[in-house]
Amino acid sequence: MSNGCEMVAGPVEESTGEPPHERPAATKDLILGQKNPTIEPVKTPDWPCDVYVRSMSSDVRDAYDLCEIAARGDKPGSNIRGCRARLAAHTVCDKDGSLIFANGDGVPSKQDIEAIGLLDSRPLDLIWSVGLRLNRLSQKDQDELLGNSEGGTGDGSGSA
Repeated sequence: MSNGCEMVAGPVEESTGEPPHERPAATKDLILGQKNPTIEPVKTPDWPCDVYVRSMSSDVRDAYDLCEIAARGDKPGSNIRGCRARLAAHTVCDKDGSLIFANGDGVPSKQDIEAIGLLDSRPLDLIWSVGLRLNRLSQKDQDELLGNSEGGTGDGSGSA
């Protein structure tokens, strides 16, 4: 093939014996060429503007997870306060996908997160819902980040 991708057959359809479709095998260039986040406009009737929310890069997701863990402190489940602001700060972007609250290192500042947290909750609820969906943050993911999960500490020790 001219694009340097080797075609690999997927699982075989039982009814026809044919593969359902073929996709190229992974290559470094193919994987690293995937730079575009998913961006979705969010209508915010309570604000004088609409915003865009995007999927997080792996680095931004790690920063978001660390932010959630830091907010939790030593008391798991104790600090849900600011969770909408933290997600908004890590996902609100311009129409081209550039994070609008990112500082020099690509993540939002604590001051920006605190300022977002003082805003009306109605637009933040809309942003929160879209951010959760675009980033595949399930309730289980949120519970684990906030320390609300059942079944121990999650450190493999088995102690609660």
